[in-house]
Amino acid sequence: MVVIKRHWVMEQIKGAILKLVDPHVKNLLQISDFSIATSNRQKLLKKVDDRLEPQDIEKSLGTGMIVVIPKKDLPSDLPFIWTDDPEYNDQKHEIPTVFTDSDFENDSVTMVSEPIPGPSHQPTTTHTITSHEAEFHFDDDFNVMDSYDDNPLENMEEPLTSEDPLLVVFPTLDSESDMFCLDISRDDVVIEMFALYDNEAEDITGKRLSVKFKGEVGVDGGGLLNEVFTIFWKRIFESNDFFLGTDVVVPYIKLFKSRELKPKLVTLGKILGHMLLLTGKIPPSLCLYTLTALSNKTDDYVHNENALLNDFFLFLTLPERNLARGALKDFEKLTTNDKNRLMTLYTTYGLLNVSPNKKDIKEHMLLLAENTIIKNTSDLYKKMKEGLPKSIEEYLSNIPFEDTVLYWKSLQANPKKVVNVLSMVPDTPTNEQDQVFYFLQNYLLGLNMKALQKFLLFVTGSVQLPDKILIDFNTHIGIERRPIVATCAQMLTLSSLYETQYDFNQELDAYLLSEDCFTYDTY
Repeated sequence: MVVIKRHWVMEQIKGAILKLVDPHVKNLLQISDFSIATSNRQKLLKKVDDRLEPQDIEKSLGTGMIVVIPKKDLPSDLPFIWTDDPEYNDQKHEIPTVFTDSDFENDSVTMVSEPIPGPSHQPTTTHTITSHEAEFHFDDDFNVMDSYDDNPLENMEEPLTSEDPLLVVFPTLDSESDMFCLDISRDDVVIEMFALYDNEAEDITGKRLSVKFKGEVGVDGGGLLNEVFTIFWKRIFESNDFFLGTDVVVPYIKLFKSRELKPKLVTLGKILGHMLLLTGKIPPSLCLYTLTALSNKTDDYVHNENALLNDFFLFLTLPERNLARGALKDFEKLTTNDKNRLMTLYTTYGLLNVSPNKKDIKEHMLLLAENTIIKNTSDLYKKMKEGLPKSIEEYLSNIPFEDTVLYWKSLQANPKKVVNVLSMVPDTPTNEQDQVFYFLQNYLLGLNMKALQKFLLFVTGSVQLPDKILIDFNTHIGIERRPIVATCAQMLTLSSLYETQYDFNQELDAYLLSEDCFTYDTY
């Protein structure tokens, strides 16, 4: 049982919870950080926001069981300590189960908390994302597509409107699965990954991975695993051999390469499925339809016009997108040149011998979207599906479409979202630290999507939106002044001795433009 004082903030509550658990579990929770949640009668977990005021925390928790949710996947190769191990039980563990200090007696909230169990002899792990119990819809007037020139996802409408988060559990590998040590060259990630997953003599899709980059000193605590998949998919998308698109991509293989490359889509399906089993994530550049196309249920997507148009608009180049949106918004404002360009857009994406007109413009856009996103990709998605683990296919076939949308949206980063997950490590930052934090916020808000993804890859080892990025500070100057990252902890350490925004931007730009910044070394 844990007893919580009414005026406690979340960090104090977490400290009390940590005192209840075994030291081994405590260490892991301190590494990953964690949230707390309550369970309702339907056994849905409702996460409690860390930023709530004490009185709101009390209302959210009430009395009863609380659940601890790690904020990050723990390293996959950790040893298990069995609670029935004699050597383990011989140790003297002082784990308080109740607070008895007198100042708790009159001004406290009591919650009964079940002890966190040690692993069973068949331990399993789960990947989770948090979404909210809220009906999702795309704007009828396509405001989801309102965007700045350099940040096309900047104003994507947030669907998360409820205060009650819902825990979505993804399939994963059993924690007793064999471990495969992947020693891989950063320069040859694509070649080596294809060779690894094409190797019929050893199927690694049922194994956990421990990643090490050749010639580097980084140790995999989860960050390198994310990074190797991120690098692989980034290079696959940039090659334009298998996928095509701007802010989202769909499968596409040029006709003269189809006999050579089409069989490799099966391998890409294996890699995508293994990535989801290990990390709970897919590359955010894949369009929303991907999650439906790889399942056995496509009707919900096909009948959602706004979801279809959303994918299509994000697929288009920015000039094409602005033209298409302008036609939908106010066809009469199109110039003669605009209409000629729109006619060419129709032809480019398969709508032949049709003239744009105000009455049918939405129907034309839906036909273009259906042809581009669904019909032209059908055979290619089928090949990818051949390599997908059955557990993933079954899961995607059973998850409600609204949850699929929420999951996909949770992966999409934009500058504002990234700024919102920044958190300073010092509890009472100095004026200099506060100013550098302000410089960082301004810097991120000015990045385009490609630069933002490079920043995320540098700091977190992934281009997906993280739940938190910790910002710490040092006082390095001169040639020692540089950003230092720990991807496993999602922490960026900056010098607090920058005097101007210009100096900060110039140095961070120069560092991120260098490929050396992605090589792990000691510091």
